Amino acid sequence: MRFFIYLNKIFLAVLLLTAVGCKKNNNPTSAPKGNKSIHSDPEGATIIYNGKELGKTPYTITAKPKSYIIKLSKAGYRTRYASFTVVNGKNKASKFKLEPISNSVLIDSKPQKATVVFNGKRIAETPCVLPDMPFGTHSVRLESSGYASKDLTFNVTSERPLKVTAELESNIGQIFINSNPQGAKVIINGKNVGITPYRGDHPDGTYTISLQRSDYLELNTTIAIKKGKKISKNYKLHLRPGSFKIITDPAGAKVHFGGKYVGKTPVVIPEITANQEHQLTISLDGFAPISKKVKTSPGHQESLVFDMKRNSGDLELVINPPGVTVYIDGKKYAVTEKADTDRTSKIITIKNLLPGKHVVRYTHRRAVPTSRTKNIEIIAGEVTRPAPMKLWVPNAEITYIDDAKETVILLSEDSKGVFVEPQNGIRYTVLRSKIKKINYFKDKE
Repeated sequence: MRFFIYLNKIFLAVLLLTAVGCKKNNNPTSAPKGNKSIHSDPEGATIIYNGKELGKTPYTITAKPKSYIIKLSKAGYRTRYASFTVVNGKNKASKFKLEPISNSVLIDSKPQKATVVFNGKRIAETPCVLPDMPFGTHSVRLESSGYASKDLTFNVTSERPLKVTAELESNIGQIFINSNPQGAKVIINGKNVGITPYRGDHPDGTYTISLQRSDYLELNTTIAIKKGKKISKNYKLHLRPGSFKIITDPAGAKVHFGGKYVGKTPVVIPEITANQEHQLTISLDGFAPISKKVKTSPGHQESLVFDMKRNSGDLELVINPPGVTVYIDGKKYAVTEKADTDRTSKIITIKNLLPGKHVVRYTHRRAVPTSRTKNIEIIAGEVTRPAPMKLWVPNAEITYIDDAKETVILLSEDSKGVFVEPQNGIRYTVLRSKIKKINYFKDKE
């Protein structure tokens, strides 16, 4: 149909040219010339008049005022015949639109159903037709899972339909992943694909691998898969560490774990290898030591509570009067202190004595005798409270009228006399009339 349209245009052009050429010029004086600017869309079209190439658009024609027919030609566009009139003294531009020549291109691939990417957009799957493709060079990309992407370049040079076919190359590699122990979840690029042992086909590339199993630390790594290659990986998983919280009653016991001191109770021992036995030792002065093998579960903190058993006893002594020095098994422990009266002492507490017999010696330089001893049995975990003990320690010297002197314990006195104890267990009153002088001993005498 287009062919017949072209013939009609040519026929009309011939008629116009014949009509113009056959007209007789009766005016012997040459007619003035005019200018005409010729433009095309797009520019760059070749202008042909009477078989002669004049130039390319944009182009200005200087000619006698009359009507002309020209041919516009440009690669990739249909040839167009255009008519215009040159008017004397005027230069009005004429612009002619060219119709591009297009073609249909069939894009196919082996295997088919590859995604066709054209001008950065995914437009269809093979086989597919790209309609109205203008003359020139074009490119598309073919993408298909399991195959390497491929770029296709083709050139549209005619209106004859064009077929472009490409054979895609597999980019699949095979990977085998195992773990010790097995049964770990396999996550590749964030996607759960199975459990170990795992075998899978994946496109060429680098992948992030995560292995996850209950009670075990997560393992993360990367694997490079190459097309046509088989890769085998075997990974050892490690148990999650556990921890202990050690509590004792009473608190403050020293704790050794695996032979290393870790602190005093209550104490937390972190990052312990799970499901393995570890040596735990607990010690506290006055208490029986604890030594045992312990193990913890993966990823858990376990509390171990121990009731410490005393391996010693305590001794509570009342030794009168104040100022008496007390020795236990030859070691000085304390000096008795005044309680409610000058003749009574506060309780002395001696802790953490080993079970068995101990010798208590209490002494004072003025005592008669100067010291005494007592054997006391200590029972583990108990407090031993023997009956109060005493030394006969005089605190005054009485000089009588006849200048006789007597060392006594002066228990009390008033205006009539003094109540004394001249010997342990013997007490009586001495009248003031018989006393010449009383010398009171100081505490340290």
